[in-house]
This record gives sequence, structure tokens and C-alpha cells, in this order.
Amino acid sequence: MVSVIGAFCIQPIQMALISWVLHCWHDHRGDRVLGMISLTCILHYMALYLLNININVKF
Repeated sequence: MVSVIGAFCIQPIQMALISWVLHCWHDHRGDRVLGMISLTCILHYMALYLLNININVKF
């Protein structure tokens, strides 16, 4: 289960990298919003990942 959630972490990280590149090339407000959304996704999946590790350790 941990590996499944870990696999989901890859997509938001890629989104964050893409939005960062867009931000560097085009300094627009929309790119910053996309970057914040990507960062939120990464933090969300990291939280799920850590929570799942805790569940596996407890049980």
C-alpha cells in the first residue's frame, strides 16, 4: 500500500516541476497559482504516505 501511495507522489512532483519551469519562463500569476496547487498536492500525498507508514507500523 505504501508503494501505491508513493507512486501517486510522482505525479504532483512532476506537476510542480512543470509549473516551476513555466514560472521561470513566463512570470504570470496563473503559474504561481498552479505552483501552489502542485505544492498542496505534494503535501497532501506526503501526509497520506506518512499516515500509511504509521498504520503499517502499528498493525
